[in-house]
Order: sequence, then C-alpha cells, then structure tokens
Amino acid sequence: MDIETVKVVINADGQVMIEVDGAHGPVCLQVTDDIVKMLGGDVLSQQLTAEYYVEQAVSEHIKVTE
Repeated sequence: MDIETVKVVINADGQVMIEVDGAHGPVCLQVTDDIVKMLGGDVLSQQLTAEYYVEQAVSEHIKVTE
C-alpha cells in the first residue's frame, strides 16, 4: 500500500497550490476536491500527473471448496 501525501502551498497573494503524491487514479481528485471545498475556493487550473493514469492493481482471492 502506498502512502499518500498532500502538499498545500499558500502564496503571498492567497493563491493555493495542492499537490498529491502516492495516490493513483481518481483518488487524488477526491482528496483535492475535499480540500478545495474546505477552503471555499474555485479551481483556476488543474494538472494531472502520471500517477493519475496508473491503474491500481486489484487482487482477487478465490477459495474453492469441494
């Protein structure tokens, strides 16, 4: 399991930059959406990183009984 980290930078002019590391796929958007809602602001621009396009590996365990 990856560790997700969120970096929030507030510039002197009040502009906020949010960067998520360790979250793959749309999970990062869920994290940033919650933060944007808490801050009560509007998104001016959004740049998706390569991590957004990485699919999470899903494993399935099957137990067979006879």
